[in-house]
Amino acid sequence: MIAAAMDADAEELTAQALREERLGHWDDAAGLFAQSFRAAILGGGPELAADALRGQARIRLQQRRHAEAEELADLSREIADRHGAARAVARATNVLALVRYAQKDLAGAEELYEAALDLAVDVGDDELIGMVCLNLGVVASVRGDLRGARVRFLESIGSSVRSGDKRSELMAYNNLGGLSGILQEWMEAQVYLDRGIEIAERIGDSAQMARLAINRAEALIQLGELPRAHDALERTGALSERLGDREVAADLARLRGMLARHEGHAELARTLLQQALDVSIAAGLDFKRAECLREMGILLRGTAEAAEARRCLLAARRAFAGMGARHQAGQVDALLLELPASKKFTASR
Repeated sequence: MIAAAMDADAEELTAQALREERLGHWDDAAGLFAQSFRAAILGGGPELAADALRGQARIRLQQRRHAEAEELADLSREIADRHGAARAVARATNVLALVRYAQKDLAGAEELYEAALDLAVDVGDDELIGMVCLNLGVVASVRGDLRGARVRFLESIGSSVRSGDKRSELMAYNNLGGLSGILQEWMEAQVYLDRGIEIAERIGDSAQMARLAINRAEALIQLGELPRAHDALERTGALSERLGDREVAADLARLRGMLARHEGHAELARTLLQQALDVSIAAGLDFKRAECLREMGILLRGTAEAAEARRCLLAARRAFAGMGARHQAGQVDALLLELPASKKFTASR
């Protein structure tokens, strides 16, 4: 009876932790997952213990504490494997892949995602299939395989609908919106992002809401709907401050700079983009840094600072290419071709 009570406590603590995780309350969620782990161990529930460790790993990953995240996910997988909990093994493998991806080990992440997908199919875990397809889509997108990424995101939505996993579903819509943005299909992006925002509002997922709102604001800017974009960024700013998410903060500053550029405020745009660049560098957000450099290059091109624009765009291209983001690197190549040719001087003899 005591063990059963402890398992019930573990389940309730995990449910509370998941609620805090959706709200972006990382420390509260981590504490609840830790309590759930202790209750599961005392109650003799190894699968519940593995789940709680996996939850802690996700939180540490959000906080960019990668070494801790990897250790917790690895321990979760080991406990699950020793007790024959195949579903928990598959899910821990997916989290380990997320850590590898965050550590910029794209090949290692993809290998683990594929292993997690095979395990998920074996145990019929539609929820996990949706998560892993989502993550494989991200890898394909970074590598420039945009068609493959779109297929994976749509597969993720299908599996998530079957399982009722609204969180993965909204993330897939967010990624489809981002993918449409890369292809400069801004109307299509807005449709996907609006659907994701609708789901995020319904389930109260503040962390994903911030990312969806950021992407939607970019679509609005590109569509020339500047007043609506301004309102969207103001709402996202309040949410960003509460979440303390540096990736969202970097995106917010970058898009405010982009909006200022579109409104003709070049100096304000430069200040905001430099702020976005500083946040990206301090947080080790290489992809965001590349996006900021690209936007700074576009701004400087417009202010007739061709040499400095070229320097920023070349740095952005190197960063994108170094991450295997071929499509983004190609877009920067097109921007470089639009710059006036560098002056060549002949030395006197």
